Amino acid sequence: MWRSGKLDDAFKKYKQSIESNPNFAWSYYYLGEILAAQNKWQEAVIQYKEAVIALRIKVRTFLNPVCAA
Repeated sequence: MWRSGKLDDAFKKYKQSIESNPNFAWSYYYLGEILAAQNKWQEAVIQYKEAVIALRIKVRTFLNPVCAA
């Protein structure tokens, strides 16, 4: 959606996605992409960092049973 130029609509959808699943890293990543496309670099970096945090949580959750063995 964001690639078609409907940035406002895409932004809202990704925000809704984060509200329903705050650990889904791709939503943060694509918010960062939208903000970067609008030259809102500082805000984009914040979203990219949130994506990394969400991804770390996912990896940690996935590996936790392996590490506990």
